Amino acid sequence: MGKILKSKVLILVAVLVISSLSFLFVSSQSWFIESSLFSPVRSVLASAESAISIPRRFLSELMADTQNLLVTFEENERLRTEVSRLNGVLNENHSLKLENESLRSSLELEMAYASSDPLVAEVIHRSPSSWNQFLLISIGQTSGVLKGNLVLANGGVVGVVAEVYSDTATVQLLQAKDFKANLAVKIGDQDPAYGILTDFDPVENKFLISQVTDKDRVALSDSVMTSNLSDTYPENLLLGEVIEVRQNKDSLELEVYVKPSANFSDIYSVIVIGRQ
Repeated sequence: MGKILKSKVLILVAVLVISSLSFLFVSSQSWFIESSLFSPVRSVLASAESAISIPRRFLSELMADTQNLLVTFEENERLRTEVSRLNGVLNENHSLKLENESLRSSLELEMAYASSDPLVAEVIHRSPSSWNQFLLISIGQTSGVLKGNLVLANGGVVGVVAEVYSDTATVQLLQAKDFKANLAVKIGDQDPAYGILTDFDPVENKFLISQVTDKDRVALSDSVMTSNLSDTYPENLLLGEVIEVRQNKDSLELEVYVKPSANFSDIYSVIVIGRQ
């Protein structure tokens, strides 16, 4: 009885061992077959994945760079707009400063020539095409402006009233090319010399005074004013100061060059002086 039981046990163990070995064999075979069949496929898929990842990464980086570029562009546009606004404010402030200086100068001139019944006016138009030729001012015939009145601004004489309308007037500047007023002037305060304002040099910004014969009476830095030799214009209105004296080669006359006391560039207000 014991031998039979031992035999059955041995048989059962043998069967289990054989079954286990068979299962392991079949599994290894299956793994080998699966590996043999799918390894090339996996290799191809891995290569394809690697190849696709390169353009994908490139496109991702390109999109990121494009986004950064758009953000930078928008920021630059905002900065450009802000700079333009600030430049506009600065230009406006500069214009207001110049206008205030011109108004202050006009008030000083009005007080200095109070006895000549000065008329204060604003410059309402100055065309770029005739910048050095004419001004349009805000007073005219109804205010007592007459053709031929002298006009002062920014410290000195700047022009002559050329045309008069009801409420406006046109002023021809002394620096105009066709200025033909032949303004009589005196040079120096004590024992002055006399001459005629005949020309203006826009390059060197200076007047030419001709028909001056009293050489010993002319000196550098002498003040130049309108004279009482003319019954057309009032006297003692400042034009500038002597900066150069030359001897005319063709005559005994002197050529006297004068730096204007007035600034012709920024004229915002003027004083009109009537005839005496």
